[in-house]
Amino acid sequence: MRKMLATDLDGTLVEGFDITDDNIKAVKKLEELGHAIAITTGRPYNGVEFLKSKYDITADYFVLLNGALIFDKDLNLMHSEELDLNICNSVIKDFRHRTTGVALETGFTTYIVGKGFEDFKVPSMKSIETLVELGDDKVSLLCFEFEGKDAAYIKEVCDDINEKYGNYLVAYRNTRYIDIVKVGCSKGNALEMIMEKEIIDASRVYSIGDSWNDLSMFQVAGNSFTFTSSEESLKEHVDYVVDSVSECILNNMVS
Repeated sequence: MRKMLATDLDGTLVEGFDITDDNIKAVKKLEELGHAIAITTGRPYNGVEFLKSKYDITADYFVLLNGALIFDKDLNLMHSEELDLNICNSVIKDFRHRTTGVALETGFTTYIVGKGFEDFKVPSMKSIETLVELGDDKVSLLCFEFEGKDAAYIKEVCDDINEKYGNYLVAYRNTRYIDIVKVGCSKGNALEMIMEKEIIDASRVYSIGDSWNDLSMFQVAGNSFTFTSSEESLKEHVDYVVDSVSECILNNMVS
């Protein structure tokens, strides 16, 4: 029976824009067996298209911007959520002094507000000074960068954003960024939509990730994985702890 892998990207399947040979081989094995692959990430599409162009990995679904955008393999839009720019302006005004960079994502263009994100290199990046310069572009994710800040500091800022704006937005943290999307958006909700479309039972869904924005999909999938290098408190929310995506696939999905 068909199974599905729902995999995070950064710190999980990829490091930057690189994938290990073992992970590539394991993903290719899934493709050969006809199992489904869902890429679930905070990245926009301009940050994931390298999977096809560089590694010839054809995902069945793309859950982008932490669930704000969902596409099938042919880039047909399945679901989208947009942010209110007035609220974005308010969040930026309240929290910019606590970050090292601000970015906004449409899904296909990354806008950097002022300075920051020096090491974040994806196609279709533009620099702006104010949100007025977005024109008619619709934004689905607001991102704060925290270069050189520790996990406790990032968590504190994330908690403050959720406390103040939780009626409108939800903020997810990872090791270096906070991703902010419309309330109700999550990888878990997106995965449930895909499972319904695929008519696939949770027992045949395998989710893997390394950050707190992956928690919702851990709760949805029947089989959840994180890494030995992940935060200890995150490990409490998964079924299995592994060293790589390839270990997850080869020992559990194709064995």
